[in-house]
Amino acid sequence: MSIARAVRRLFLVVGTALCLLLLPACSEGVEGTYRDATGMMVLEFRSGGEVRQQVMGMTTAGTYEVEGDEVIVEIGGRRMVLQHTDGRLENGPVSLTRQE
Repeated sequence: MSIARAVRRLFLVVGTALCLLLLPACSEGVEGTYRDATGMMVLEFRSGGEVRQQVMGMTTAGTYEVEGDEVIVEIGGRRMVLQHTDGRLENGPVSLTRQE
């Protein structure tokens, strides 16, 4: 096999692997508005890693990052890790559903 052909094959394999790894992060995304069942807690995820939290009418801003199926939210020096599955964010008693 020629070197050029081997290099093309390597790029194809590496490119495919990268696409498969990045696809879950890009396909669903976390941006949008999530509410708990009572409507007392709302998280709005914006582009650029910005999040807004509304609890009982009070709004505070913070940041978030996505690592696999975890969404790490930091607001007011506090950190919360939420599991992101099927349009829901959950952590113990916290359960938020994505709003359309």
